Amino acid sequence: MDPITHAIVGLAVGCKAGGPLSFSNGLVVASTLGAVMPDIDIVAYLRGEFAYLRQHRGFSHSIPGLALIALSLGLVLNMVYPAYSFTTLAIWAFWGALSHTFLDLFNSYGVKILWPLNKRMWTLNLLTLFDPILFGMMLLSIVYGRGTDFDVLLTMMPPTYILIRLLMRLVARGRVRRKLQNNGSELEIITFPAMRNPFAWDFVVNISRERLVGSVDIITGRFKIICSLKCITDEMKNIILGTNLGKLFSEFTPLYHIDCRNEEDEWIGSLMDLRYFVKDRFLHNGMLIMDKEMKVKKQLFQPFVTSKGIDMS
Repeated sequence: MDPITHAIVGLAVGCKAGGPLSFSNGLVVASTLGAVMPDIDIVAYLRGEFAYLRQHRGFSHSIPGLALIALSLGLVLNMVYPAYSFTTLAIWAFWGALSHTFLDLFNSYGVKILWPLNKRMWTLNLLTLFDPILFGMMLLSIVYGRGTDFDVLLTMMPPTYILIRLLMRLVARGRVRRKLQNNGSELEIITFPAMRNPFAWDFVVNISRERLVGSVDIITGRFKIICSLKCITDEMKNIILGTNLGKLFSEFTPLYHIDCRNEEDEWIGSLMDLRYFVKDRFLHNGMLIMDKEMKVKKQLFQPFVTSKGIDMS
């Protein structure tokens, strides 16, 4: 999610501790700071774009990372707010930090919440990177929910909205299934939020040795196939995943596609992050060049643009 939403949610969490909504309330400050601190991994950008993409939503978004953030904030804030105990400040900082990872878990980018036990990006694929409806709910909770009769109602609105998003995804998946069911093949459908439209859902459908990538709008009924991707053999896929680029991609995104073609005496492998499609291409890509003996000659990670790449050979 975006940093402003994280701050607003952290502020709403802190309001549950009671007391005034001001800088004099150490628990509100602890929760709000805790909710934005996991994105401190942006400092990795100082070492370049590649370092940032590898670190983002990694350790600082994991349970051990959240605990470290909470303890650090508790220690610092205890000096600023001596009326509050270190333990109390650390607990509310942890609730704020946990809200950050929890929100990021709901969008398609995902988080490495189980690091270091598991380096996989986990995602529930329910929210866009910025959700105006959720943002509005949290503002209402802050303004009207503190110590009023509406507190319980406003507290229940966000989880209710999450359930509605789950139902929306089921509706989108059902529409995709009905559109494609006539081919007689078994369908494996993955649906996830579109980048901007809150009522549109992108999808990836696995049909035999083919993948269809598209989008469906559950309000207008608009259904579009963006592209059809052929699946390579499992043997070739394992060879590519065994390279530095393949290992990176399998950790970087939970939803990717691998293509490979033979050109003269070389094998050209293409890796695509299927989560984000911009204009006429996928946002994050990779290119692998191997000789006829399958020895790697060149491997490029291409985040954001394909005109340049990060050499991983």
